[in-house]
Amino acid sequence: MKRWLAAGACLAGAAGFWVYRSQERPEPRAAAYAAAASCRGCHAEVWKTYRLTGMGRSFGPFSPERTAADFTKNNRFYHAASDRYYSMIRRGGEAFMRRHQKGLRGEEINVVEKRIDYVMGSGHKAQTLIHRNGRNELIELPVAWYTARGGYWAMNPNYDRPDHEDFRRRIRYDCFFCHNAYPGMGARPDDFHADPVYPAELPAGIDCQRCHGPGQAHVEAAAGKAPAEKVRALIVNPKRLPRERQLEICMQCHLQSTSLPLPHSIVKTGRGVFSFRAGEPLGDYTLFFDHPAGAGYDDKFEIAHAAYRLRQSECFRKSAMTCTTCHNPHDVKRGEEAAAIAGRACRSCHAQPAAAGHAGRSECVSCHMVQRRTEDAVEVVMTDHRIARRPAAGDPAGSRKERSGAPYRGEVAAYYPAKPDALHYAIAQVRTGTNLSGGLPLLEKASRDPGCGADCLFELSEAYGKAGRFEDAARTAEETLKREPGHLHTLRSYGTHLSAKGELARGAELLEKALRQAPDHPRTLHDLAVNYLRQGRQADALRLLEEALRADPDSPEIHFTMAGVKSSVNDWSGAAAELREAIRAKPDYGVAHASLAALLSQQNQEREAEFHWRQAVRHAPENARVRHMYGTVLMRQQRSKEATGEFEAAVRLEPGNDEARFFLGVLLAEQGQARRAAEHLQQASRSAVAEIRERSRRVLQMMGGGAAR
Repeated sequence: MKRWLAAGACLAGAAGFWVYRSQERPEPRAAAYAAAASCRGCHAEVWKTYRLTGMGRSFGPFSPERTAADFTKNNRFYHAASDRYYSMIRRGGEAFMRRHQKGLRGEEINVVEKRIDYVMGSGHKAQTLIHRNGRNELIELPVAWYTARGGYWAMNPNYDRPDHEDFRRRIRYDCFFCHNAYPGMGARPDDFHADPVYPAELPAGIDCQRCHGPGQAHVEAAAGKAPAEKVRALIVNPKRLPRERQLEICMQCHLQSTSLPLPHSIVKTGRGVFSFRAGEPLGDYTLFFDHPAGAGYDDKFEIAHAAYRLRQSECFRKSAMTCTTCHNPHDVKRGEEAAAIAGRACRSCHAQPAAAGHAGRSECVSCHMVQRRTEDAVEVVMTDHRIARRPAAGDPAGSRKERSGAPYRGEVAAYYPAKPDALHYAIAQVRTGTNLSGGLPLLEKASRDPGCGADCLFELSEAYGKAGRFEDAARTAEETLKREPGHLHTLRSYGTHLSAKGELARGAELLEKALRQAPDHPRTLHDLAVNYLRQGRQADALRLLEEALRADPDSPEIHFTMAGVKSSVNDWSGAAAELREAIRAKPDYGVAHASLAALLSQQNQEREAEFHWRQAVRHAPENARVRHMYGTVLMRQQRSKEATGEFEAAVRLEPGNDEARFFLGVLLAEQGQARRAAEHLQQASRSAVAEIRERSRRVLQMMGGGAAR
C-alpha cells in the first residue's frame, strides 16, 4: 500500500510535463481604454439600446435580475453519465451550485458547493454560471440554464460525459476573450499560455471599445472640446473601414471554425490574448485554421459559426455584404422584426425571386437561413448563416447527442488568412497533437530561422514531447533556457520532466527558479514537492504540499500526493482523509479509489473497500495496475472467476506484467483450463524477477508440464 501511494505520487508529478503550462511575461501596452461608461455621456441613446443586446449582456456579476434561471422549484438535475446530482440554490442573498453522489446506504457523499459569482451569456439561448476561486481564477460550473421549452437545467457543452471536469474547468483567457470586454490586466501577462488569473474587478459585458478600439484619447479630446474632426479621428468607426476590416471586427469571435481541439486559431507569438485592436488586420493578431476539405467536416455547424458559415454563402462571395447588412450591433431585433430586416437586405439583390411559390413573400430567412441545432452545444438551436439556395431536408433543429469518438488526426488546413506564415502554420499542426508527423518537420525548419526565439523553441520542445521524442524535447528545452533563462513555462515543464527521469538536482533547480517567479503556483509547488520526496526531503515536501493545498484546495492530484506522504509515515487515517478529498474533488479519480480501497482492505473494512474497488474499475478500466490490485484482492477473497477477469484485463493492458500472468495462470489451472494456464505460466517462467520465474516453473511441474522452456 505504501509503495503504491508513493509511486502514484511520483507519477502524478510527472504526468503533466508535456502538457501546456504558463509563461508569464508582461508586454508593453498600446493605446489606453476608457471606463466603459464613458461613452454614455455623448452617446446616450446608442448606449441605452446596446446594453440590451446579447453582447452588452454577455457577462456580469450574478444577480436575480440577470438571469431567469430557476433556483427554487425546477432547480435539481441528475446527470446519469457521471452519476452526480446537482442542486442550484439561493441562500442569504447569494446563489450556489451544489453536487453530491449517493454512498453505500444512500447517504450523500462527495458533496461540493460553490458560490455563483458571475453569469456568462445574455440568456437569449443559455447562460453559464461561474465561480471565482481563491486564486482569482474563474471556474465554469458544470450545469447551465437553457431557455428553450420554458427553461431547464442541463450540462454545459462538453460536460455530458462520465469523466467531465465538474468544478475544475478554468476559463482560459482565449475563452474569456469572446465573452466579455477586456479585463484590465495591468502588468499581468495575457499570452496564450499564461495562467488565467483575473483582476479583482471585471467588466460587465462586451463594451463599445471592442468594436471601436481604445477610447481614452477620444474621451479626453471630447471632454476638452477638441475639434470634432480630431475627436472622430481618435476612435474607430467601423463603417469607415474597408470591407475586410469591418468584417474582421465581427470575425475576431464569430469565425471559429470548430470548438474541437484542432486548433481553430493561433494567437501570434509575442501578442497577448487581449491585444487585438479594432481596425488592425486580424491576421496581424491571430491566424485561423480548419479541417481540410473532404475530411468529413465540410458541413459542421457550431455555436460560434455565424461568420464562418456566412463566408460559405454565394450571396456573401458575390456581393459587398457585411454582418451589418442585416445586423445593427447597437440594437436588439429578433423574430419577425429581424426577419423583415434580413428580407429587405435579400431584396436588394433578389427583387424578383425566380423560383415558383415566392410571389407575395417578403420573408426569406426561415427557408434560406434555417434554425439548426449546433454540434458542440447540443441544447441550443441557432440561425445557420450559410445562405442556402434550397431549404434543408429533414429536421435541422432535431435533438442530437453530444459528439464523442476519436479526435480528428491529420492536416490542420490554413483558413484565414489563406497563406499563413510558416511558423504559425507549423505550430497549428502540433499544438494539440493533431498533425505531429506532418507538423514537426515544418516546425523544426521554422525554428532554424534567426527570428525564432524562446517561445518558438518552447513550441518545438512541447511538440517533441507529444511525439515521444524526449531526448529532442530535452535538448530543445535546454536551448530555450539558454536564450531566455527565466522562460517560466519551460522551467516548470522541463523541471518536472527531469524530476520524473531521476535527474533530481537539475529538476529541483529549475522548479525552484520557477517558484521564485510565481510563489503560489499550485502545480509548481506540487511538482517540486514530488522531487523533494524522491530526494528524501520529506519535511520540505510536506511544507510545499501544504502551501499547494492552500493555493488550490480543490486539486485532486495534490490531495493524492499528500495521501502518499501520510501513508509513508503510517498515518493511515490521514492518508484516507486525503484520498477522500481527492475523490470528493474528482469522483471519477480511479487511482484514488483504488488506493483508498487498498487502505480500507488493510483495515478490514471490506464493504466500503469493495465499493471503492468497483468505482476504481469503473473509472479506470484501462489502468493495468488497478485491475491487477483488484484481482489480487478478489483472489484473496477466493472469488476466483472475478479475479480471473481482472488479471486477464491486467495482462491485456500490460503484456509484460509477469506477476499478473503468474496469478492468471494459477487461477486458470484451478479452473481446469490447463492449456491456457500453461501459456501464461510459461511466459511468466521467463520473467526477469527470480521469484516469479521460480514459482511459475514449480506450478508448471505440478501441472505435469515439465520444466518451462
